Amino acid sequence: MHDDLIERLEKATGPDREIDTAIEELFDPSFRDSTLRQATRYTASLDAAVALVEKMLPGWACGFDAGSKTSIAFVDPHDFADRFLGARYTAQAATPAIALLIALLRALSNRERG
Repeated sequence: MHDDLIERLEKATGPDREIDTAIEELFDPSFRDSTLRQATRYTASLDAAVALVEKMLPGWACGFDAGSKTSIAFVDPHDFADRFLGARYTAQAATPAIALLIALLRALSNRERG
């Protein structure tokens, strides 16, 4: 499941409500049964992406940087000393929020594989 979502995020050129819904359903299965709730705007909001990282990987460091053509982000179980060059999970994407979501999903996917 993570790999398909990662692939969709890597292809995204900007915020995507369908991807937001897929993320919401992945982390909150009860969301599927809710007809009134709207998915959090993870792909549009860096704050929402950071909050999701903090929820799913408590205590992990995360960071991001927006360049003129691409953005990079990382998540790492260590502190910020490693930063981008030594971080365990990194990603590049169209926006910092999307890059951070990819890094998060890579970390979670790796943990599941054990």
